[in-house]
Amino acid sequence: MIKSLLKYFLITSLFFVSCKTSKHSGNKNAADRDFSEKDQVKFEHYFFNASKEKILGNYELALNLFLQCAKINPKEPTPLYEIALIYEQNNDATSALPFAEKASQLDPDNYWFQLLYGQVLYKNNQVAKSIKVFEKLLERNPKELELAFNLAGIYTYEKLREAISLYDRIESQIGISEDISYQKQQLYLKLNDVEGAASEIKKLILAFPTETKYYGVLGDIYFTNGQEENALEIYQKVLKIDPEAPFVHLSLADYYRKKGQKALSYEHLMLAFKNPELDIDTKMKILLSYYSLSNNNDELKKQAFELCDILTGVHPNDAKSYSIYGDFLYRDGQLKESREAFKKSVSLDQSRFPVWNQILVIDIELSDFASLVEDGIQTIELFPNQPTAFFFYGYGLVQKKDYTKALEYLNIGKDLVFNNDELLTQFYSTLGEAYYRLKRFPESDNAFENALRKNPNDATILNNYSYYLSERGEKLEKAAEMSAKSNNLQSGQPSFLDTYGWILYKQAKYAEAKEWLKKAIDSGGNNNSTILEHYGDALYQLGEKENALMYWKKAEENGGKSENLKKKIADKKLYE
Repeated sequence: MIKSLLKYFLITSLFFVSCKTSKHSGNKNAADRDFSEKDQVKFEHYFFNASKEKILGNYELALNLFLQCAKINPKEPTPLYEIALIYEQNNDATSALPFAEKASQLDPDNYWFQLLYGQVLYKNNQVAKSIKVFEKLLERNPKELELAFNLAGIYTYEKLREAISLYDRIESQIGISEDISYQKQQLYLKLNDVEGAASEIKKLILAFPTETKYYGVLGDIYFTNGQEENALEIYQKVLKIDPEAPFVHLSLADYYRKKGQKALSYEHLMLAFKNPELDIDTKMKILLSYYSLSNNNDELKKQAFELCDILTGVHPNDAKSYSIYGDFLYRDGQLKESREAFKKSVSLDQSRFPVWNQILVIDIELSDFASLVEDGIQTIELFPNQPTAFFFYGYGLVQKKDYTKALEYLNIGKDLVFNNDELLTQFYSTLGEAYYRLKRFPESDNAFENALRKNPNDATILNNYSYYLSERGEKLEKAAEMSAKSNNLQSGQPSFLDTYGWILYKQAKYAEAKEWLKKAIDSGGNNNSTILEHYGDALYQLGEKENALMYWKKAEENGGKSENLKKKIADKKLYE
């Protein structure tokens, strides 16, 4: 109840204050006689409710009520101002303009009406008109610093000299300020007045003689504008004051690099990196430039790794230092070391999903499926809405032969995928694998069909699906068609060649099967126990029993462990 009363009194007081802000509204002359007492009651009712809704955050309702006020009394500027303000705050400067303009015309002495009008003009790219409004306002309110700053900011687009003069005026009121000096420095540089820019920084140095960063800024002004010797003189002066000043060492690194003195440039860069006062984000930007340049340059690559070592040493508790180190290690093919760096990163900051994702990618590349399962469930717990985490975990479970649990997580993750057919394809393909291993063949076929509907030209899925059909001895014509397509898409793949040869074998086309299986061996499958055993089977069917036995033995030597293979060798006889 007390809160309601407080809101009532607040709204009521706002109403009376708002309506009294306009000199116009208090001047009831003959032209206003059409505005009846009844209209006044309606006006006050709408205005009260509009103010209440605005306070409550119901801006659309407030806007409609203020529009009713303006309709009842179009000569009262306050509702017009409120309408313009709501539009402006809703980033609709176009709609705000006519209302702001009318309010300013009805009450030209009202500071807030004129301020809003000037801002809305500026947002409508009517810069010249905006400047005039702000100039008049500043003339009437010379001590309003916010107004002066606004006008100076607008001047920076068209009237650079006027902006500098106005900043000078502000400076005379508040004293030397870093922000103002930097603004004036930039304006002078836009006017190609290097000495003017330098003079602003020199004023900062006089005001704050122990702040070495201003010397660095002054040196950079000279350096970037061709006055390299003046720049070097300034940099050396800074080092006498503060030999470890990190930004100066960065500037000197640029200076010597431009002069072709690479060793000296790198020496100063390392000094900057070794200083903990140089923020890590600046160091990261430098390392990112190394990342794009160092891949084919051994010297730069060596420097990049040295800088990464320094970074992790100087910032041992910042996750970013290890994540960028991991990126360099990963690109260099140092997968285990890269994963170690990424894991250190997430131990310091668990919130960055891309780093976790990279760990899972490396687990797969290392065929470390135990780690993939362990890291995958951690990622799911931290990011339960990320489908890729579910995919990697499900894939790891399939590799670990935990097919039932894999199905559970793959089906959950699949339903989280949005607008990503490539990922959805991989989900369906892995589901097909899991269902197949559980001998749930109709569901397996359905999953593979869904995968191919998403991507009919995925050679791996075409190969896997056709191979599983051949193992079951089902839909062999369809299997042959898909396998042939996979070989056309990716020629020379031993496993794809083996699949097509095995389908031919299942179709009792032994001579053709032998030909394709030999291609698989010759294309790199000579150490693959499955391909070698398949080739031996085809040879046996063609009556080449001695050669068949030789290839069965080769299959065993290369890791073949099935009981069927052992029986073939022991009995020198084919078992299907």
